[in-house]
Amino acid sequence: MKGRRVALVDANKIAMDTLGRPIVNTAMLGAFARASGLVSWGSVAKSVEKYFKGKGAEKNVAAVMNAYEQTVMA
Repeated sequence: MKGRRVALVDANKIAMDTLGRPIVNTAMLGAFARASGLVSWGSVAKSVEKYFKGKGAEKNVAAVMNAYEQTVMA
């Protein structure tokens, strides 16, 4: 498919490793930031920190960062 890109990330593994649950929402936000280039992972992390508090914020920011770093463009 000309002009299309595919981004790959194991969001379920990232969620299990960082959150201890198969909740992929924040990991997918990190992958979206990497694949699209529309937002930085830092701006996503700031938004996550506003929504979650304490350890929940730390874990979800880690999920965002890990997904951003592990997203592969194919």
